[in-house]
Amino acid sequence: MTRALPPQARGDEGQQDGPRCPRCGSGDLFSIEVARPAGGARRATYCAGLYDRDRRRFVRRSCGYSGDGSEA
Repeated sequence: MTRALPPQARGDEGQQDGPRCPRCGSGDLFSIEVARPAGGARRATYCAGLYDRDRRRFVRRSCGYSGDGSEA
């Protein structure tokens, strides 16, 4: 049985906690530093989908975007 949450429990989708994905526009954009075995490191970004912290679950899957770190 699926229950719909009341509007006040869903939160405001327009509210942004952090940067958004440039491809899909709604996914959370994360920035990571990738270390190489031979030394050196590069920054990269990726779309992780949309996570609802109140319900503790992903409400939208990632679009698969990954970039070179210049977006975040």
